[in-house]
Amino acid sequence: MTNRLEIQVLWSVVFATLSATIGYVLAGYGPLWLGSENAVSAAGMIAAVSGIILGLTCLFAPRPPRRAPGRLILLFTLHGTSRQREKPR
Repeated sequence: MTNRLEIQVLWSVVFATLSATIGYVLAGYGPLWLGSENAVSAAGMIAAVSGIILGLTCLFAPRPPRRAPGRLILLFTLHGTSRQREKPR
């Protein structure tokens, strides 16, 4: 979502608060809204809501710019040449 640490921490707090609030409400009242008298685990519902938020974030987050393939090939080439110079034990 961002490259700045302060903004990322703020987003984390917002998502954690939303997960806890929505998960707790759905755990307590969700089954009642669907006609069941039993509640479900609050921790499980909070984890499920966190997973849904994570999935939505992955789907709709801005994509980072692609790196030039030449730079990646150069990195692997340099890594390979340093490995070739090592002597076997």
